Amino acid sequence: MCIKTSKRRTGSGRSNRSGRSSNVAHRGAGKAETTQDAAKPSTPTKNEEYLARYLDLLRLQRSAKRTVESRYLDIRGFIRFLEDRGTCDLREATRKDIDDYQGHIYYYRKADGNPYTTETQIIKLSSVTCFYRTLVTAGLLLFNPAADIDLPRRGQRLPSDILSKKDMRKILAAPDTSTVYGYRDRTLLEVLYSTGVRTAELCALTVSNVDLDDGFLQVLEGKGLKDRTVPLGEIACKYLAEYIKTVRPHLVRHKSGGTLFLTRSGRSFDRSSIQKKLKAYSEKCGIEKNVTARAFRTTAATDMLRGKANIRQIQEMLGHRSLSTTQIYARVVSDDLKKEHQKTHPRETIKTDEEIHYTGGGRLE
Repeated sequence: MCIKTSKRRTGSGRSNRSGRSSNVAHRGAGKAETTQDAAKPSTPTKNEEYLARYLDLLRLQRSAKRTVESRYLDIRGFIRFLEDRGTCDLREATRKDIDDYQGHIYYYRKADGNPYTTETQIIKLSSVTCFYRTLVTAGLLLFNPAADIDLPRRGQRLPSDILSKKDMRKILAAPDTSTVYGYRDRTLLEVLYSTGVRTAELCALTVSNVDLDDGFLQVLEGKGLKDRTVPLGEIACKYLAEYIKTVRPHLVRHKSGGTLFLTRSGRSFDRSSIQKKLKAYSEKCGIEKNVTARAFRTTAATDMLRGKANIRQIQEMLGHRSLSTTQIYARVVSDDLKKEHQKTHPRETIKTDEEIHYTGGGRLE
């Protein structure tokens, strides 16, 4: 139960903007309850009702399941923060509450002692903003205290997981294609590199999504539940054709359906199984980088940009909503050009300690 108090309390990682924080676990409002009270079904609080309505609205908007789950966790944490301050009704939250919550997640320390990353802070604050905006638009709330909140600035870090051409050739050649599982894995890796699809998109592919005649892959309900058509390279098409015709039938089980890439049990892969597979092959090749499906995605985009591909076509292929996301890869190519310029331009190869100063005073000619 949320109990209003005149004096605000501090608890697990809660802090104000001055940076004071105490990572003491929240104990709850009461220490014990009778057997009779425990037997009674709990009545949802007003805040829980708003949260439930918000999740319903997300589902009506066809938001992805992972998005709904993530928003639930973010808003549940925000509600606990408010209730611990004595705010039992989300409608009573003020801009100061939002600012204090921003300070709370900034100074918060996880179990391992590390703070939230900037990206995580942005996601949590954006969830709160979206929560209020959605309920105001639906007419359930009158005021959005999180409007115009200043989000932390994202760092412009360049992708660090891009594989060299040599490493990419090594990992593509790692599976033993003389076996059913090895040929399946080689096909999977070829598709990852050729298309740059996300892990979840790869796992959801079906045989009907593959157009071998024209060389395209249809990604249905990708990130943001958006569909797109992705080109398939000639080599990937050849591996897929042979895999679908000769190899996949060995993996099909009663409940396999049309899933394209099948596990030993005839089911679809999940994120963790894909990652374990990539890790095993990268270790086999002696690659020190943490090779993930995202590494294949970033490497494919960067290699295409190095090959003079149009950046907007890369954006469409990867399914990026914003061009600025794709432009990160263009910065990698720009850095490559700078290094090549320094290494090969005649004026850059001259080593001199000569200082350069203007000594002409105000003379014009």
